[in-house]
Amino acid sequence: MQQLPVSICILSWKSGKTLRKTLQSYRKNGLLNISDDISVLFQEADEDDRLLADEFGVSFIGLKENIGIGKGIEMLVKNARYELILFLEHDWKLTEKKKETFKQISEG
Repeated sequence: MQQLPVSICILSWKSGKTLRKTLQSYRKNGLLNISDDISVLFQEADEDDRLLADEFGVSFIGLKENIGIGKGIEMLVKNARYELILFLEHDWKLTEKKKETFKQISEG
């Protein structure tokens, strides 16, 4: 699948199993293959968060504190490689299949 020049940024806070299910849906439906710049910002991060990011091959920013949604978004945007950003949260399940996922992101 072709990659697109879009940064995918995910904000997370103590999401554990929920984020795992979310990332599984992203993997299954092709979202993790669309970009080479996918980052998760973990607030109040722990070792399990780092291991989860490694498992799914996404980069991460681990913070000791919870800086909130606004500052979290700002930090993700500053670390994004591309001008186009797809911002997601830790509990958004992707239900579209790979072909439709790619179509929607590329047309967007």
